[in-house]
Amino acid sequence: MLGAAMSRIFRRLCLQHTPSSRVLLLFLGLLGPAAGAQTPPSGALASIEKKQVQAHVNFLASPELEGRDSPSVGQSLAAEYICGTFRSCGFVVAEDSGDLWKRVAKDEEIPPWSALGDEGTYLRPFLVDVDTGSRRGTPRTRPDVKNAALVLREDGAEHPFALGQDFVPVPRCGGEVVGELVFAGFGIQSKKEGYDDFKGVDLEGKVALIIEGEPNHKRRFSGSDVTALASIWNKIAALEKEGAAGVLIMRRPYPKRKSKDRDGPPAAPLSYRYTYASFNPPDTDRWRDSPLPALEISADCAEALTGKDIGELAERMDRSGKPSRLRLKGLEVVMNSATEESDLLLNNIVALLPGSDPELAKEVVIVGAHYDHIGVGKRGRVGYGADDNGSGTAALLQVAAAFKGAAPRRSVLFASFTAEEDGLVGSARLARDLPVPREQVVAMVNMDMLGVGEANEVVCFGFKQNPGLEKIVGRANRLGRTGIRRITEVNDPGVFQRSDHFSFHSVGIPAVFFTEGFPIEKNKDYHTWRDTPDSIDPEKIAASARLAFLTTWILANQDERLPPPRD
Repeated sequence: MLGAAMSRIFRRLCLQHTPSSRVLLLFLGLLGPAAGAQTPPSGALASIEKKQVQAHVNFLASPELEGRDSPSVGQSLAAEYICGTFRSCGFVVAEDSGDLWKRVAKDEEIPPWSALGDEGTYLRPFLVDVDTGSRRGTPRTRPDVKNAALVLREDGAEHPFALGQDFVPVPRCGGEVVGELVFAGFGIQSKKEGYDDFKGVDLEGKVALIIEGEPNHKRRFSGSDVTALASIWNKIAALEKEGAAGVLIMRRPYPKRKSKDRDGPPAAPLSYRYTYASFNPPDTDRWRDSPLPALEISADCAEALTGKDIGELAERMDRSGKPSRLRLKGLEVVMNSATEESDLLLNNIVALLPGSDPELAKEVVIVGAHYDHIGVGKRGRVGYGADDNGSGTAALLQVAAAFKGAAPRRSVLFASFTAEEDGLVGSARLARDLPVPREQVVAMVNMDMLGVGEANEVVCFGFKQNPGLEKIVGRANRLGRTGIRRITEVNDPGVFQRSDHFSFHSVGIPAVFFTEGFPIEKNKDYHTWRDTPDSIDPEKIAASARLAFLTTWILANQDERLPPPRD
């Protein structure tokens, strides 16, 4: 268990330096270049290349990850992917990671994909209260595992379904219903579109099975756009008006991957949507008071309930742009869309490359990026988050790979933050609860939104607060061929506070923020469903990652430390 041993060595160095520490480091072969050496390992910079950047973004912004909301199944898949990269680089976990997990997560087991050693984990869990994230439209509730249920009654037999695999509650749509099951298409009734899924369907007192979204027809329903008719809240309100007692909403399967995309994310369990994405500009869809009890169900569950392939039926309705009827007889469902308010467990991800210098290894440079995004909207559109912040996360993973096998004098801590979109929640928690004493953190390098704009430009925040960082970033760009020709300093105080570096600046740690063109309005896809992998420039991301790598390398190797930041 070399990883656990190295982590313990690092912890001891953080607390006390002794001659024996130097002997042990020499024994392990960890001492690197002479003091003050500035030249990175041969091949490190060249290892940061656009093909791998694009592969990272393709995974992180794939539809199966559903916008990586905090928390969500998709975000857990992203965390597993990130942990796998950190493990492949040979990085160790924080010394206190096992104890922290037991203290915060209590009886939950450490996910095997995050574990290193007997009790360590790359995950750094923390709890958020029920109000966090309410600004995005829903309070922080979670499924009530004891009471949430879906059961089919047919011919005197009962067939239960599994929470989290077959169904999940819809937030704020609680209640228990027993009723006859009827099919109501997409749950849309519109005079403007000349479309009526309810015509000829008796919904009074029934449980309506509907399909999420709206028909994907090239001429109807605004073509490739998605109208307010697709909103989950508008559908539930329309069904309530028609007298329905409950609603089952089938999530449509994502398109099957082509052969070249076979290595995409695995099929995931159904994810409960703690919040719904708020896109730019905001839509007008609003939750209504006293909605019907509602569950979201998988396509497999819909087929098991009806005996019909509802996904295939939805495709036929896409092509025709017209409602389809499906008569169901003798089917009764029992549904309970129970949720409960609860503090929620979120995970930052932290990996450590121990330093090689006995005098400086106790000091740490942090390099990080948030890996969350805004999730899925009320109309079923995914906020893919390719640029925000699949690009920064891809850059972080490339920087990590460039450090593989390297021996910087100071230690380097790689951090992926959750819940940045909820107000820097994850980074603020890590800045307050670091795995090392705060005074031993030399600097923080943050990467957020790197993939749009001029390919040879990077925008930097933090020079005004840290003049020394401006010189270091300039030196870094001269140290190797990054692909960056213009470093643009921006001093907008409002934007300076909007990404994760600000959490570390707020506790007195020098921090620099690498990002794309300013102002942010230049990026027309920011916080929209159009922020997809084909909209980013992988070479631009790679160039920024090279600059971030060399900046981190200098910070981890130079003799002097930066002074505290200015206000």
